[in-house]
Amino acid sequence: MIDGINTPESANSTERDEVKKFLLQNGDKPLPWPLSLVLLAQQGPRMQDAPSRDGKALLALYDQYQTGWRSANLTNGRYWGAIDRFRESLNALSSIVGYEKSRPGRKLIVWLSSGWPLLERENNRFTNKDAQGFFDSITAFSTQLREARITLYSVDPVGVRNAGTIANSYYESFLKGVTSAKKSSPADLGLQVLSIQSGGRVFASSNDVAASITECARDAEAFYALSFPTAKADGPNEYHAIEVRVGKPGASVRTRTGYYAQP
Repeated sequence: MIDGINTPESANSTERDEVKKFLLQNGDKPLPWPLSLVLLAQQGPRMQDAPSRDGKALLALYDQYQTGWRSANLTNGRYWGAIDRFRESLNALSSIVGYEKSRPGRKLIVWLSSGWPLLERENNRFTNKDAQGFFDSITAFSTQLREARITLYSVDPVGVRNAGTIANSYYESFLKGVTSAKKSSPADLGLQVLSIQSGGRVFASSNDVAASITECARDAEAFYALSFPTAKADGPNEYHAIEVRVGKPGASVRTRTGYYAQP
């Protein structure tokens, strides 16, 4: 996913060079994994018709996307406020998850973006009705990502320019599963938050974006599917945390961090 509404224009050139390096890493040989390119622009997400392992063809498609993207930025003077970008980003994620839910198998979404705004409920004076809406969205995204077998990854193309700043770590305050509407915040729907909770990873403060994308894609090579019987919940959207441990010293495992059970 090439995010054109949440990444500074100053990062566009570096991002293109890194995407090109990733797509052409095997030269004339096919890529190890079938890929689909998606561009998120002001007109909404654009997605190619079918996945491909042809890096050169994917790069040509990316160039076409960027040409249209630059034209849109030059001709459209609309100011993308924080709430606008927040809503448009989540709408795009929802449409992609809905599309992928009908397709079999496990999917990885690598989202190249600085992330949409981590809006705070207190500062923006959201109402209790808003809080319920946030909680409904939190539970819906958690469930839909799980049912679609999607793992989400966040890769910031800005690189070292944000190294050491709170912008790269603030999301960590919202990683704990939300148990009720009164504890919900729009920041609980941040890209980095959803990525970690889905079992994915967050990459920031690195100029080697191509290597970060490759690290994400390697998760497609080997994985385990664990299942277990669950008890019925006492009420709707009852949060259950998940933790998986391995007995091998030095080994670690990543999985989604929780789910919402129903009566």
